[in-house]
Amino acid sequence: MTEVTMSGTASVEAICNATEGNTYGSYFYNLNVKDSAGLTSKATAGTGTSRGLYLYHGADISGGTVTATGGTGVSDSMGASISSALNMSGGELVVTGSNASTESTGLYLGATPYITGGSISATAGEAATSYGLYSGFSISLTTGGAITAKGHTCGIRFRGNVLSAPIMEGSASYDGSEWENIAKQDDLYKYQYALIAADRVRVKMNGWTYGDEPDSPEYTLSEYYTGGPTISYTGTKRAGGSYNSSTAPDMAGDFKVTVTYTTSGQTGSADFTVAPYDISNGTLTIEPDDQAVYNGSSQNVSCSLSCMENELNSGTGA
Repeated sequence: MTEVTMSGTASVEAICNATEGNTYGSYFYNLNVKDSAGLTSKATAGTGTSRGLYLYHGADISGGTVTATGGTGVSDSMGASISSALNMSGGELVVTGSNASTESTGLYLGATPYITGGSISATAGEAATSYGLYSGFSISLTTGGAITAKGHTCGIRFRGNVLSAPIMEGSASYDGSEWENIAKQDDLYKYQYALIAADRVRVKMNGWTYGDEPDSPEYTLSEYYTGGPTISYTGTKRAGGSYNSSTAPDMAGDFKVTVTYTTSGQTGSADFTVAPYDISNGTLTIEPDDQAVYNGSSQNVSCSLSCMENELNSGTGA
């Protein structure tokens, strides 16, 4: 096994045409790809496990394009298998597992990948078990990095927390058991940190009408979220002025609820509105005073509106 470094505009295509046993398009100890270099690695059908690209140790990708495809019709087909660390700061990694009898995996990772840039596209074929991306550990996805994964069993399966990344909003199998919103199959899942990382905690909050019982926020729970959470409310009152409190607003206006896990640092928010009370729902009562007898002159009368008179006078409910 060797360590391979590709730079500049170097381009290599490797194809394995073996028909017996395990097949590998390329088999390296470590792979370094940068600049505009390109590697295309394919394995054909064998009788055991087929890997388009097999890296015994790891890979460092900062540029260029790496494409790998596993053989079809085998027991296990993997686009790429990386036993140790994948460090990716740029470039593209496009991997495809083909149809297989037992298992098809686009990308198998034996250690936590650190993806700070570039993009990974991992697609699995049809098989009894089919994962777009399988990580034996965590997934670290930070600013600028993107993962697109498609599998028939699930898009991404991993063990451990997704560090510095948005919550998986599509299909993911967590430690062999279903997590939230993962019952979708054959869909495309893309997680881009730059788009939604600030709302790693998914928060839902329904608005209400002034005078009704305030709603409570719904938010993501996880064993990896620690400290709190603290819940805060900010916004603008309909009657004017700002609102900032740890309790839900008791006046009409436009607001935001924010949920923060103080120790682990995840946070998320949701906007909601407290609608003003409709005074047409009230009852107007006119009570003439003792002198209110027609005598050809104007008379004074008093009236009251039964719908939250104090609140209407103070401007908080209208």
